Amino acid sequence: MSFKKVVIIVLMLCTCIPIIICAVYFNLVYSKTLMDDLEKSIITNIEFSRQNIEKNMRYLEDTYMRVVADEGISQSLNTFKYSTDQYEKNQIKSDMTTELQNILNFSSSWREKVIDTFFVFMDEDNYVGVIRHGKQQALIEEHKEIYKNQKLLKKEGQYFLSKTNDDIVYLTRDFYELEQFQPIGQLVMGINVNQLVKSDASNDYLDENVQLVFDSHGEILSSSLEDSSTQVSDQIYMNRNSSQIFETIINDKAYFVGISRFEYYDYYTAILIPKESVQQKQIKLSRNFTIIILSMGAITLIIGLIVANFITRPLKLITDECKDSVDKNFMTKLPEFKVLEFNNISSAFNTMLAKIDYLINQVYRKQLLLQESEMKMLQSQVNPHFIFNILDTIAWEALAQKQKEIYGMINSLADIIRNNMVYANLETITVQQELNYVKDYVYLQKVRFEERLEVDVTVMDEAIYQFYIPKLSIQPFVDNGIVHGIEKKDGPGRLEVNLRLEGNTLICLIEDNGIGYEHSMEAEHKHTGTGISNVNKRIKLRYGEAYGATVHSKKGEGTKVVLTLPVDRKGDQHV
Repeated sequence: MSFKKVVIIVLMLCTCIPIIICAVYFNLVYSKTLMDDLEKSIITNIEFSRQNIEKNMRYLEDTYMRVVADEGISQSLNTFKYSTDQYEKNQIKSDMTTELQNILNFSSSWREKVIDTFFVFMDEDNYVGVIRHGKQQALIEEHKEIYKNQKLLKKEGQYFLSKTNDDIVYLTRDFYELEQFQPIGQLVMGINVNQLVKSDASNDYLDENVQLVFDSHGEILSSSLEDSSTQVSDQIYMNRNSSQIFETIINDKAYFVGISRFEYYDYYTAILIPKESVQQKQIKLSRNFTIIILSMGAITLIIGLIVANFITRPLKLITDECKDSVDKNFMTKLPEFKVLEFNNISSAFNTMLAKIDYLINQVYRKQLLLQESEMKMLQSQVNPHFIFNILDTIAWEALAQKQKEIYGMINSLADIIRNNMVYANLETITVQQELNYVKDYVYLQKVRFEERLEVDVTVMDEAIYQFYIPKLSIQPFVDNGIVHGIEKKDGPGRLEVNLRLEGNTLICLIEDNGIGYEHSMEAEHKHTGTGISNVNKRIKLRYGEAYGATVHSKKGEGTKVVLTLPVDRKGDQHV
């Protein structure tokens, strides 16, 4: 047997034996591992689902308590109860609708779209409500029917299924007068079940599983099963308090089932994973493992051939060259080998021939080469999005407290921050967008200066609004005129912004009647600061030295800035 064949057989045995052992071990432990994985997936998904539903139900409870505790709605219901004037009743219903909408705007259930409709009934013919979407008249009639059914049952906290929308269930609650705790109204909430049970959980069976939500009587509140059954099966109901995974059959289809009870509510959530999908996964993994074993065997054979050839080729070459060296007058040389042992043989053979060749005055030389490389670094940025969210919350709170001036100030500041975020990656924006910056900034300054400040913006041509200019190229000059000019002036101040076209050039004039200043390097830097200088540099770098800002100022008379820009209709596409 040749040395090459021995090498191939040894490599095949060293590779295949561990693979066979792994395959046997895999078959022994895979079934248990698969069931453990299935149980973990079900438990994880149940936990996510339960926590999410409980969170949404707490949101619903919180919304109910906010409405009940609202003094305005409570007083309106009491006034309505004893009022005989129809006009007064209509006014009360209008005020209640507005107050109800305001409460819902701050409700997590409304924002998360868990609540679809919210009605407050004084009696069958008198009610107020807020509807997110849908046909209003049909929804009103359905709410009235729910109200009548609730009055017949005389039991609060009832759920009613919608007859027009399978995704909606209605929850009824009594509205109590806070002092004497007497019912003065009835709440009917339309709840979107899909949003109520929506979960961000993920597992390998998420696309195939079935989710059920049912009460302590087995009545289904939410189901992703295709059948129209309103009650869970007897086996599921009997195992509702079990923590074990069990099998059940629904519509001739086998499922693995896990059930969890809500912590604070008398409801259950169940996750059903088709047994067929688990078996398919097992077959798929077994098939993949078989393919891997066969592939590794084929790769091992190929590697064996390559390694055997790698080992035997130098031996054959050395043998052949030794035989031919005498016939070629010792001119034969063996190549260098990557294997150390073969390379030592080659080196010794070549040294011997070199000594012989040295005797006939032949010398051989060798050379080496070097190379180098370079690397670069990246930068990152921080997104200030959270600041806008906080300002937006404060603005809504100010509006709820009827502080309209504070609401306007915060809105203007929020608009400035929002625009900074939207235009963060843009070098140019439209004139309209830039003037929006100016408008929000001027609004904030007018609150401060009151009647002392008057600002007038004039655009001579409607087309100018759509031209592109460098971002924040007008607002800094307006800020400069107010802070350094008008603020230090006794008496009222006026600032004018005028935009006009002169051929293919856009001229923007910003003029104020502030204190002005005498021209000098020190005075100009103190009066304008680095912001104005940066605007001028940005314009010249983008459009060339022919464009930019020119400042004319005289102490005691005011300051005039002439901003010269090309007509740019493409913005950041401009070259």
